[in-house]
Amino acid sequence: MSYDIDNLSLNTLFIKKNEKGYSLIELMVTLLIGMIILNGVFQVVIASKRNYLDHKEISYIQENARFALDTLSRDIRMAGYIGCANNNTEQVNIISGDIMGFIGTAGIAGFDDTSGTGSFPVGYRHLALANTDSLLIRRGESEDEFLVRNQNPTTKNITLWDNHNFEVNQPIAIVDGSCSFSAVFTASTIKGPNSVSHEASANNCNDIIRGRYTCSECSGTNCPRALPTASYQVGARIMPLISHAYFIGDSSLLPGTPALKRQAMVAHNGALTMRTEELATGIENIQFMYGVDTNSDGIINEYRHANNMDINNDGFTDSDDWENVYTVKINMLLRSKSPVFSDPQSIQFNGRAYLGLFMRQVVSTTIQIRNQNI
Repeated sequence: MSYDIDNLSLNTLFIKKNEKGYSLIELMVTLLIGMIILNGVFQVVIASKRNYLDHKEISYIQENARFALDTLSRDIRMAGYIGCANNNTEQVNIISGDIMGFIGTAGIAGFDDTSGTGSFPVGYRHLALANTDSLLIRRGESEDEFLVRNQNPTTKNITLWDNHNFEVNQPIAIVDGSCSFSAVFTASTIKGPNSVSHEASANNCNDIIRGRYTCSECSGTNCPRALPTASYQVGARIMPLISHAYFIGDSSLLPGTPALKRQAMVAHNGALTMRTEELATGIENIQFMYGVDTNSDGIINEYRHANNMDINNDGFTDSDDWENVYTVKINMLLRSKSPVFSDPQSIQFNGRAYLGLFMRQVVSTTIQIRNQNI
């Protein structure tokens, strides 16, 4: 086999002479196209991340709204509950004073923002944010009821069929089996695992828990409408008395964030104290309105704020007025955990403009009270 050396060299030279790369213009166009594609990818990634963060903040708002409304709804529905007690039940309250506003005969009481937090119960008024409302619920604990075996009006001792978990000085509610009489008092002594007494003490102005009276009607231990020999017998029910106050305060978990809080009256080591709980963060404001029947026809015809609850037109608001509340309307303003918008957004709530970078949402509901006006 032989090779044509001259032709091989010429072909090789010809090929090398005709080899070409990208020109500068082609390279710039290629880079431009690549940058456009990369920019599109970046925009998709940024938009996806923005949507993820937005959905995360929306979920944060909705979860807190759902939990707050569920908690409030359960308590409001049970306001005023003491077993089968109703409007015709004769009630006694022998607890001395109102224990910082937490004790009263009405199952519900409200406090309006227009008069400032100075009208709120003293236990939490310094914790509440301005321009917000507060709600106080009083009721028996239905999940911790006990059946009464007998009550001795002489020894002031109540015996139960089962062992209880009451503490000394704990507020307690009792109702008889016929639903004719009920009372609230504090446990003066615990004489056994299934007994509790109601003697007069620092927290009880009297020891008679049948009749229809409060401490303000008594002169010493003389209470005109008391029934000293009457007693609670088989069929009566006894339970802890719960008082919960709801308000808006600064979060202790997320500094700088508003939160729905609840202050509860509890007995601990023989003393009454207040325990503050944080329920849900991101709740910036809450407003309550109360559905009332002002003409006694059994139908709600007005919704009023707490500072306009003199239903009886006697010049002041008391338990008699609050006992005419049938429903509670809740309006809540919630905000996101972190700033969302690049430009400030404005939303109106309760006649006030809220401006900022946070996502905000208003939620509302109306709750019927089951245990008042029955």
